[in-house]
Amino acid sequence: MKFTAYVEMFPSELFSLRRITTAKDTPCADKSFFLFEFYPSSVGAGGDMRRVLLALYADDDSREWTFFHLPLDPDKPDFGPCFHPDFSNGPHSMPLLAALLEEFNADPHLFSEIQQRFLAFRKAVTGRTYRGKPFAAIKEPMIEGDPKRVPPVETFGDAHPAWWLIALEGKVRALHSMIEETMDFSEASETNPDDDASRLQELSVLMTAMMPDMASDRPPQISVPLERFIDQNHDAALLLLEMLQQHYPGKEESVGPRYRLSYYLFCEALHKLKYALERNWRWAAPMWLEIQETIAQKILVPHMGQFVQQDVMEALRESGLEPDFVLIEAAQGLAEYYNRFSGRDSIEEMEAILEDMERQGFDDPYTLAELFMPQLRLIPAEGQLQILSFLSGYRNEVIREIVGLMCLHQDSEVRVLVPEIIEEAAVDGLVSPLTFRRLISMRNWLPFDQRAPLDHAVKTLRRGGLSPEPSEKGRLISVYASLIDGSGSQGLWLVIQQKEQVMLANILLKQGLGVQDVWCSYFPSQAELKQELEAVKNQIIYYRVDPEYLNLALQHHIAVGFEHDRVPPTGLMLVAESMGQIDWGATALDGAELIEEYQQFLPKSYRNPNRWAGLANQNREWLMRSGLHETWFDDDEAVENVLFAKIGAPQTWLNDLDSTAEVLIQHIFEPQRRQWMNRFLWTGVWLYHVCPKPRTPWHMFLIHAALIRNGYPLDDLGAVGTVLVQTMYSAYYRALNENASPAGHVFDRIPEAVDPAPLEMPEDEDEPPPSNLIPFTRHKS
Repeated sequence: MKFTAYVEMFPSELFSLRRITTAKDTPCADKSFFLFEFYPSSVGAGGDMRRVLLALYADDDSREWTFFHLPLDPDKPDFGPCFHPDFSNGPHSMPLLAALLEEFNADPHLFSEIQQRFLAFRKAVTGRTYRGKPFAAIKEPMIEGDPKRVPPVETFGDAHPAWWLIALEGKVRALHSMIEETMDFSEASETNPDDDASRLQELSVLMTAMMPDMASDRPPQISVPLERFIDQNHDAALLLLEMLQQHYPGKEESVGPRYRLSYYLFCEALHKLKYALERNWRWAAPMWLEIQETIAQKILVPHMGQFVQQDVMEALRESGLEPDFVLIEAAQGLAEYYNRFSGRDSIEEMEAILEDMERQGFDDPYTLAELFMPQLRLIPAEGQLQILSFLSGYRNEVIREIVGLMCLHQDSEVRVLVPEIIEEAAVDGLVSPLTFRRLISMRNWLPFDQRAPLDHAVKTLRRGGLSPEPSEKGRLISVYASLIDGSGSQGLWLVIQQKEQVMLANILLKQGLGVQDVWCSYFPSQAELKQELEAVKNQIIYYRVDPEYLNLALQHHIAVGFEHDRVPPTGLMLVAESMGQIDWGATALDGAELIEEYQQFLPKSYRNPNRWAGLANQNREWLMRSGLHETWFDDDEAVENVLFAKIGAPQTWLNDLDSTAEVLIQHIFEPQRRQWMNRFLWTGVWLYHVCPKPRTPWHMFLIHAALIRNGYPLDDLGAVGTVLVQTMYSAYYRALNENASPAGHVFDRIPEAVDPAPLEMPEDEDEPPPSNLIPFTRHKS
């Protein structure tokens, strides 16, 4: 078995170097030893990687070290640190073993942190996320382990851990003194300005390692240490906001790689914050308010460069975070300061901006719409409509096309009035056949009660003699769809062959919310696009699906968005246009209808509903064996609230697993029965449409969805038990890592206990108006 030092693979972890001292009455009491961790980088056939090699190293002239073996499974009979038999240990090995045991028992987080670092190491070595048996926590004080079952270590060559320690050559003391000067980043105070400077320094070091990746046009792959930094520092977005200000070059120079990387990481931090807000984590809402206040006070001010202002607002838009009044007032105040878009005097400035865009060669209305949207949303609705009215009469046809795309504006207050502007422009003949065709398609993507103004505009254009321009249909080569993750998100990738290039269209769907985002990339050949997909495959589980799944899932999620007054992004229009797609509408699919439709495709032995309860639990571990369960857990703050209120401190959650599971079922899973029904149902539908068919049993997902919908007790389903265990451990480790206490939780707002019951049948609804506005001229036979 070969081992590699953790700090060799993740140098930033030197900042958390742990110092070990022995008892005062031992011969080495005056010496300091430092704890290094080595994890298996390769094993032989049948080898077990769930272990760590610990080295206590004295960074002095003696170069003394002692190696300990530690399995990472507390339930095994050989659990506990023991001297590794393949090493000749130093003269003070016995007191060091006692000191190590005392360290583990004094700090219950140390062992769980080592388990988590094992997972990070494993992912870095294999390129895949660990999907094995979940790690257990220590239940009793740690004692000395048994060395008899310790697997052998390769003790030759430069991979030998002792050789690695020799190569340090006295650097450990210097590192540790630097830590003492800059404080321990893992226990930093959020309010200490010196600490902010220290963490900015650490962030800068981590970013330096990624700078070579910025030479490529592709988005950089965030390193494990950087991702961990963003996860552990809740205010990472504030630190990266500071980085953006530091590395903004000014008006004359172009932005450099450090600015671009800062912006990329800022977007990543905002996405993680959005995740935390959706799950009601107690720190997320105060942090979001602090970020908005910082942007209002430091970014949306007259002396700050407009480039930074636009980038920050674009990042907020991309993340899906909704600005509060603090940010809106600051943006409107900035607009008033510049007197922009507020009256006739601003026309000249507006024309100057548009002329600058023309000089830069922007000939794509979708790109221009993306540039305009963040700026538009900084302005009250009335001001936005004034701008769009001005654009509708502009001399450049490409810029005029932006107005038509604003029928998919994110704010319904604006989009329902855009058709009036289009009708006024049509009087002067300023609406193109291309815009007309887009209006007809977009009409089907609006909520039913918002279609009338656009329908009226379409009829007006028809009466004026305008015909929609036929589209040049590209060829849909293939469709890929990712696994539906624990938050209900799924990515669709469409490969579309156009005349001289290949488009890769990315569509992000989210159960319960609709179409979240659309973006497109272009490649000169399918070979280069294949390389891109292979890179994605190392991070995300996805399969090729037939086009029927694309139509089914997309139209359902368009309709789901209507429940939140949300319409698809303008990028979906670009995708439809590239495919010549005219059939996409909005069709919400009820769970019962989907189950009934796909029941006929089940294997014969699974078609009888009376047998589903027995078949579901023939193999209670089928979901874990499928490998698709990794992100399936409930990560809402309510999980911790319930466990604190009903069970107690985190250390007690795992003592009685049956009681903990019962509490989670009643208070967390039963209230979310519909959510889990949809998770199982759409995963089954997705797997059914995968081609070629995977080995994963799609029919098991479908019958679980049916049982959940019909009120079958969730705690009697083994697959739900798998999700439950992951939920339990996720809450447990987060509570330990954040030193959670009952004081930080709200007990008067925990979900009420719910008994198993069938999901309500949907009420009869009026049929939606037909999609009869075809974007092509009909020819008489």
